[in-house]
Amino acid sequence: MRKYLYSLATDKRKTVIDKVIESFLSVASVIYYAGVKCVLFAYHSTIFRSYRLNCRVISVGNITWGGTGKTPVVQMLAEKLSAQGKKVAVLTRGYGRDEYKFLEDTLSDIPVLADRNRLKAGTAAINEYRIDTVILDDGFQHWRLKRDIDLVVVNALNPFGNRRLIPRGILREPLNGLRRAGLFVITKTDLVDKQNIANLEKELGRINPLAPIIEAVHSPSHLSRLISGEKFGLEEIKNKKVAILSGIGDPVSFKALVERLGARVVSEFRFLDHYQYGTADLKDIIARCENLGIKNVITTEKDAVKLKNIVKGHGLPIDLFCLAIKLKITKGQNELDSVLEGVFSSKKTVLVLDDGRPGHLKQSLAVAREVPCSTLQIIRLRYKNRLFRFLAACLAFFASPYCRKCLRCVKFCLDKNSYRQVADLNKTPDIIISAGSGLVAINLILTRANEAKNVVLMKPGLWSFKRFSLVIVPEHDHPLKRENVLTTLGAPNLVNPDYLREQSEQLKKRLGLSKKLRIGLFVGGENREYIFSKGRISQIVSELARAAEALDAEVLATTSRRTSLEVSKYLKDYLASQERCKLLVIANELNPPQTAEAILGLSQIIVISSDSVSMISESLAASRYVIVFELDRKRPGAGSISKHTRLVNRLAEGNYLSICSSDNLYDTVRKVWREKRPIKTLRDNQAVREAVKDKLLNC
Repeated sequence: MRKYLYSLATDKRKTVIDKVIESFLSVASVIYYAGVKCVLFAYHSTIFRSYRLNCRVISVGNITWGGTGKTPVVQMLAEKLSAQGKKVAVLTRGYGRDEYKFLEDTLSDIPVLADRNRLKAGTAAINEYRIDTVILDDGFQHWRLKRDIDLVVVNALNPFGNRRLIPRGILREPLNGLRRAGLFVITKTDLVDKQNIANLEKELGRINPLAPIIEAVHSPSHLSRLISGEKFGLEEIKNKKVAILSGIGDPVSFKALVERLGARVVSEFRFLDHYQYGTADLKDIIARCENLGIKNVITTEKDAVKLKNIVKGHGLPIDLFCLAIKLKITKGQNELDSVLEGVFSSKKTVLVLDDGRPGHLKQSLAVAREVPCSTLQIIRLRYKNRLFRFLAACLAFFASPYCRKCLRCVKFCLDKNSYRQVADLNKTPDIIISAGSGLVAINLILTRANEAKNVVLMKPGLWSFKRFSLVIVPEHDHPLKRENVLTTLGAPNLVNPDYLREQSEQLKKRLGLSKKLRIGLFVGGENREYIFSKGRISQIVSELARAAEALDAEVLATTSRRTSLEVSKYLKDYLASQERCKLLVIANELNPPQTAEAILGLSQIIVISSDSVSMISESLAASRYVIVFELDRKRPGAGSISKHTRLVNRLAEGNYLSICSSDNLYDTVRKVWREKRPIKTLRDNQAVREAVKDKLLNC
């Protein structure tokens, strides 16, 4: 039955009954297509979970039913990586046991594990053999296991059959699935004319323009007698009558290979792929060869594995030879080496998505800093309008690996300049980072389009945490406990001693600062939770001026872009008359880069409004005395306290900072400087470093 169905799938049957059956198979193909789509949707929407092994994973597979020659590719790849010093294991599902046994025999120093549960087998290989690389045999449709790259093998003799899905055709999934491929290996190119190869490469390039294409042939190396294992040169069968015996997916190419060695093939014994031979089969083969006067039978290495046990103890009147082959790359060796180098490189290309909010960008860059990236790309993105932001979220829900290198959704939702930046990226990103919920949809779409890993900072809105490689959420947002979620006390930031020193050196010289004590003032603004009035800021600067006078200190002040015009104007008028105020930056008028970092580097005490989580986190990471002054809430009678208040209270309880009201700032500043308690530094950046190493770099 299986042989008959395969003949129908390859359009080799022509009778009326066959045509009727083919029509039923076409309906079955539609059902099969729906099933494939449902499974893919389940994986991409994280209904079904994909797992990552703690090592490099290289998948070798195909998109068709039948022999493409992927087993020699696995063999070549395993030997190549092992010679480079990699500790390699091969994982195979073990279907029919022939491929597993063949690989086990030929890769004597490399572990080969057969198990339908590849995750279990891979984990066992890591624990038992301490391997660092897994080659996934026939893994292109094994979505349960994440991989670093997909090598897709294409048979030049019959690339896609009749281009229909199983069971009416030989395609395992639609051709657009080839967009997931990281490299194409076209095999048996010596059996097809150059124009057909050129046409095939053109089609593959149209489907997936970024995947390199290499060409390879199956090159015979020697013959070996099946019973004794004695090896012979290929000339042993030249000009001799032979029969060929095979149970593989592509017997046509095997026959062509034997004929090119000069043998005269007068009979063929073709069995289904992975066929399990019995004694009766052997008797039929011997009888037929004796009738035809054939003394030599040639079989494949995969078939030899199954035939050895049957021929043992039988005095064969024929010579049964196994033809050994090796995969030989005829074009694209440099491309293969480059792809493998990229898989094992510790350097990554990082793309940071900027929503225009400086605090979000700094947090994203703080994560990017922990990745040893060869290229850092930052692009400022804007939606066409709010409607298109909503549409992007809807489209992102359906994002999948089939979206590889397809940017139509991005073009549809972003303005022209933003899309141009995305389309003109110099390198394909390995990691995509964004902060806030505004760009989560674009993050997801670009992640699928580039087969990248992704990071989102802060809660990703309605999106499942499973759709991200790493989610970094502050404790006050009450994040869910998940394997890929890092909970921080504050916000990731770029602050470190060298960075602060670098940013503050020039400002110190320009301002001519002379006092030993400097107080930094960071003024925020109104948001959905807080009111920031002129009356409130007048109390703050009045109290701060008194404290500076009492402690003989200088003041360095800056506003944020959220600071209202009224508050900004008051600060300019008041502080202009204060001799101790050496710097005032109004962010909405002129905001030199790294002003906040320079102030942090020059100040010993930081006074900051409670609305700015990013600046509070940076101040604590800078190992400074931090005083947070409270603002009035817009809804003072609301039941639950705001997340900003929760954060500040949590940090105060942990002795990271002091809290004061606007009318007792003077006393608080004096007390902090007088007591000079040991400074407790926020260590969120160290936690981010470990999470990046574990979730993004897998080391």
